[in-house]
Amino acid sequence: MRWSRIVVALMAVLCLATGTFVDDGKDAYLRGDYKEALGDWQALASQNNARAEFGLGLLYEHGYGVTQSYETAAAWYQKAAEQGDFGAQDNLGLLYLLGRGVSQNDATAAMWFSKSADQGISDAELNLGCLYLWGRGVNQDDAQAVIWFRKAAQQGYARAQNNLGAMYEYGRGTAQDYAQAIFWFRKAAAQGDAASENSIGYMLEVGLGIPRDMDEAVAWYRKAAEHGDPSAKLNLQRLFPVKRA
Repeated sequence: MRWSRIVVALMAVLCLATGTFVDDGKDAYLRGDYKEALGDWQALASQNNARAEFGLGLLYEHGYGVTQSYETAAAWYQKAAEQGDFGAQDNLGLLYLLGRGVSQNDATAAMWFSKSADQGISDAELNLGCLYLWGRGVNQDDAQAVIWFRKAAQQGYARAQNNLGAMYEYGRGTAQDYAQAIFWFRKAAAQGDAASENSIGYMLEVGLGIPRDMDEAVAWYRKAAEHGDPSAKLNLQRLFPVKRA
């Protein structure tokens, strides 16, 4: 039951890489002047500048200064991705995974995530790890999921640290090791990751790899609930049921 809730949390971590932009257009984008950024990037994209093509994809994906269009975003990401742009590869993979602007295709999503992950991009490493965990677009392989989660976790990515902790907690793709689970959950929790805060609370409540401490468990559940974790809210309701008249 707890693992099924963690998988849902993993789905939420598929995120959009922003990367770094070429100087022309970057400053305008950062200050919210999307029209100027659009003009700058259009001029550069006409010269096949991959970073500008990525920037245009980002504008169209989110509707910044343009009419929102996943189809147009995908077209620009494709141009940049084919030139090796890591952010475009990751974002294009996500569009294929979700079927936004392109026909949904897990295998194509995995291919683009892999290209970006091979360049050391933590977003893509995390996304690829999720695909191996689910067996979507690749053969299901917990050990490969652990490898990619670890790569992203070692770069300080909180969501990957949480996921790696979960793999250790359940012994999936690696030997079960509660101490390692706690280690990675604490790394992620230090960055405010609500799912990890909830997991620490659970391990304190049950006494997994750490001395049982209900007061500390409740404190972690409350912290996670304040950060919006639904499982933590349920745990608090379980421990402190509301008495109805």
